[in-house]
Amino acid sequence: LEVCAVALFFGIALSRSFLKTKETHAVLDRISLLLMALSTAIFFISLIGFYDLANTIAFFVGLIGPIVMISAAIIRWRQGYKPARYYMAAWIVLCFSIFCFSASGVGFIGYSFVVENLLSIGTSLESILLSFALADRIQVLRKERAKLKEQERRLTELSITDELTGLFNKRWYSSKILSEIEHARRLSMPLSLMILDVDHFKKYNDTYGHASGDRVLAELGRIVSASVRQSDIPCRYGGEEFIIIMPDADANDAMLIA
Repeated sequence: LEVCAVALFFGIALSRSFLKTKETHAVLDRISLLLMALSTAIFFISLIGFYDLANTIAFFVGLIGPIVMISAAIIRWRQGYKPARYYMAAWIVLCFSIFCFSASGVGFIGYSFVVENLLSIGTSLESILLSFALADRIQVLRKERAKLKEQERRLTELSITDELTGLFNKRWYSSKILSEIEHARRLSMPLSLMILDVDHFKKYNDTYGHASGDRVLAELGRIVSASVRQSDIPCRYGGEEFIIIMPDADANDAMLIA
């Protein structure tokens, strides 16, 4: 009974973790926790010698547990969690083989070589299906991890990029300029800084509207990006003001770019 209780506890715990019922289905998760608590009770009740009570609880958990796990797998599959389909199939195969084996023992179905080995066959098939389920789960986790990395990359890009012009924003300039100065000083390399300002931009906005002004700034951002070197750092400092950090560029290089 103690071994049975441990097997039931970890089997239900595995199902709860694999199907992620805690995050996706509160009712099934509570039932799973209840069955795990009953499995723990079986272990301790058996240890103190109440075997009949422990047997009764074990039969209850053994009957209800597979039904709950198969139901949870079906629900998770319908929610779009693909690994649940293999998990559901594994439980169905195991329960079917146990039922047929038990039914042959009490004479409900005829005894044969297949029935005799059905439990071993069912257990083997269950292991294969669980392997498929695990492989599918790993694939899902990889996709989720890749998606998270892409979201992090996008958020980082948004945090340092000016949305209108596509250039780096003032925050990035403020963090970058000091490190570039220190780098140039340490290696005794030239460093140039270009400041650009669009003349009479307020008058242009007042005459043609802010939407037209935004198009001017966006076009200017494109021109700046196309005109600087790959190592340069073009930034929109604010409004119609732009700054370009030019590492390893002396006055002649900077003038040529300007």
